[in-house]
Amino acid sequence: MVGVSWKATYKESTLALHLTHVSLDSGCPVLKIYVSIDFEGLPGVSSVSQLLPRSPQYSDGRHIVTEVAAALVDALRSHGVEEVLVADSHGFMANIYPWKISAPVLQGYPRPVAMIHGIEGYDALVLVGYHAGAGMAYGFLDHTYSGATIQRVIVNGEPASEYLLNAIIAGEKGVPVILVAGDEKLRPQVEKYTPWAVFVGFKKGVSRYAAVSIPLEEAKRRLREAVSEALKKLKSGEAKPLRLSKPYQVVVEVKNPGVLDVFEQLGIGERKDSYTIAFQSDNAEKIMAVIQTLAFINLGLNSVIQMQR
Repeated sequence: MVGVSWKATYKESTLALHLTHVSLDSGCPVLKIYVSIDFEGLPGVSSVSQLLPRSPQYSDGRHIVTEVAAALVDALRSHGVEEVLVADSHGFMANIYPWKISAPVLQGYPRPVAMIHGIEGYDALVLVGYHAGAGMAYGFLDHTYSGATIQRVIVNGEPASEYLLNAIIAGEKGVPVILVAGDEKLRPQVEKYTPWAVFVGFKKGVSRYAAVSIPLEEAKRRLREAVSEALKKLKSGEAKPLRLSKPYQVVVEVKNPGVLDVFEQLGIGERKDSYTIAFQSDNAEKIMAVIQTLAFINLGLNSVIQMQR
């Protein structure tokens, strides 16, 4: 998934997501907001059984994410945002009931850049339901992209969450993060890297498998207030695309050394030990492509192991 052909495919596939940036009725600029919604940082999501399609409480999780998505889109509409794209960004990325959302919904997996596919051309990025990154103590279900594969991702010396990775990718496209909602354990990193972004705490992790959530109706109320504040910051020019120094210095630690046994055959980066690969990149999308490739290798290895049992 790393290379020229992957890059070309990504650019071609995003064309269909970009509507005209000028209103045909008024000729005025149209504000375009990209929304990426994950699960683990949502209010009321407190068990793995709410996250997996075959689990008994999965329908509860689907209802929660759909209600939050619908409330967010309605809030954006009420403030004059004409174009909204909602990217279903958890697991196999087909969790939201799209017929209950008054905006286009991007669903399905795998897809390039995963959680923010097609971000180019948007005015701002909103991240909802986001959780603690791998290694953030007491974060509810803390992980970065693939909890089954990745132990930790470090970019320029900073343990990276999915928020940070997506903010870097969006920043390269000139798109600022204006609002983040999710686990309070993520707040310090948001305030450090995108201090202009409005943060809404939906829950507070007390251990990896437990959290205190605010009521769903309260979460939607806070989200509506945050949308108003975030759009004011965007229109005033306070919100900025995130820019980090390049080349990015990236370290990825995996849980199964067998994943790197396969991955190192691609000749990307330097293997530091059984669990660690390090590489440099001037392109944030390549970081995500490497992470996705490691996750797919892990899935393949697990399938091979299961066949032998």
